[in-house]
Amino acid sequence: MKNTTNLIDIIKKSDLSELEKEEWSAIIKNSPKVFTESLAVVLSNFPEQLNWFNGIYQRKKDAFVVLKEDKNKGQALLEKIYQEEKDRLEELVKKEK
Repeated sequence: MKNTTNLIDIIKKSDLSELEKEEWSAIIKNSPKVFTESLAVVLSNFPEQLNWFNGIYQRKKDAFVVLKEDKNKGQALLEKIYQEEKDRLEELVKKEK
């Protein structure tokens, strides 16, 4: 719970637009605890990464729109995004050590 509160504070203090902050609040409210707790840990250690995560989130939303129209193209976009996320998280883990 404390991590989730910290996550909300990071988002509120960020330079994201008000609409983006509202979207992130909804994500936090509607996501499994393990997701929000993990995101809170990452952003507590690397708050400068919020804009990157926000960009990835926006790209995922766009990819899901494409997925509805063209399954193969949408899946390819999502796979690329997921790989980028994995690579970034691995990079952050290395920085943490």
